[in-house]
This record gives sequence, structure tokens and C-alpha cells, in this order.
Amino acid sequence: PSDSIKSFCLGKNTENDNSKIEKIEIKVNKNKIWAKNLLNLHVNFQREKSQSQHNNWFPNFRISDKFKKKYKSKVYINYSNSTKCVFNSYVRITGDLWWHLGWNKGTPITSLNVELIDGHVENITRFKMLLPASRYGSNEIFTSTLLKKLNFLSPRTFFVKGKINGFTSDYIFQEDLRKEFLENSGLKEGPILEGDERFTVSLKDNEHLYDKKTNLSKLA
Repeated sequence: PSDSIKSFCLGKNTENDNSKIEKIEIKVNKNKIWAKNLLNLHVNFQREKSQSQHNNWFPNFRISDKFKKKYKSKVYINYSNSTKCVFNSYVRITGDLWWHLGWNKGTPITSLNVELIDGHVENITRFKMLLPASRYGSNEIFTSTLLKKLNFLSPRTFFVKGKINGFTSDYIFQEDLRKEFLENSGLKEGPILEGDERFTVSLKDNEHLYDKKTNLSKLA
């Protein structure tokens, strides 16, 4: 089709290749601004954590949208067959709760949302790099694989090594539920309904509307 996404990987198409992604490296253009935003988010969480009476639950903390600004970046994909791809992209912090935040060797890390501007990874243009702790590690891989084997719609999900502005950590790669997800599942492009987090996890505990059984959705 005329609106199909063109491959941008050193002139090579990786869609039908049996190689797998071994490493994803992201270099944010404005590294200092990105680092400052990341550190401010962690400081904000530590402040809330110190005020909470709970050890593992922080009812008043949510990752604010002010920390989720998009940053222009370069994304480098290393495949097991030694193929290397480079893309222009937008990267931002993703997630709502504290389990999307972490530390690795004294460096603050978060789950990420990646939007490729001029190419695709196996026909995926938007994906998340989730901290394993935010999805109970291998449980997320097992569940997504099991659902796919049972012929349920399930996003491509796997472990990957990530390197963000020079700092390496483990992540879970998971494609976003977009039109490419439908195409890869053998379906025609159409509307996708998802839960509207503005009325669930985005709310603080004392703001929830459980008594009204609110369960709204929105178009993805």
C-alpha cells in the first residue's frame, strides 16, 4: 500500500530476517535537559516516599505529565546478525506509578516510550522499553507469549539490553497497540479501544471512583 512504512536500516529490510534485537541504544539530543528532568522526577518521588506511611505503596504519587515531555533522539538497533540500524526518534518517560522508576549503579532510570520518526523495527514504529520490575520480570514475557499461542491478540514482547545516554540496563521491549500491531496480527486497520487511565491509575487513591464503578475507554 502507498501508506506503508519504508524500512530505514542502512538500506536493508529486517522484516523477514531471522535475526533478533540484541541491544537498543538511545542518545537524547539534549542530554543535560533530559538528565535534569529525570533527576527531578526521582527527587519528587523520594519526597513523596518519605512522607508516606506505607513501605511499598505511595497513594499520593503519580508520574506527572510535566515529566513526560518528548525529546528528540537517535535510536541505534543492534541485531544478532551484526546488522545495525539508526533512526531519528522521540523519546519520553512513560508509566504512571513508582514501579516505572529505578536505580542502576547509582544512575536514575525509568521506563521509556519510543516513537520512531523515519523508519521501523520489524514494522513497529512505537514501542515501550519497560523496567522489568514494572511488569514482574519474565511474567510479562510468559503471559504475552502464552496469549499469542492461544490465538489472543498480544503485543510482541521480549527482553532487551538497553543503553540510554551511556548507561546500560535491562528492559522489556513491548510494541504499542497501533495499526502496525493489527497488521502484524493479520487484521485490517480499525479502531482500538483501551482503558482511559485518567479515571484509574492516574488518579490518587483518594480520588478513585470505585463506588461509581467507573470504567471508561478511549480510542488508541
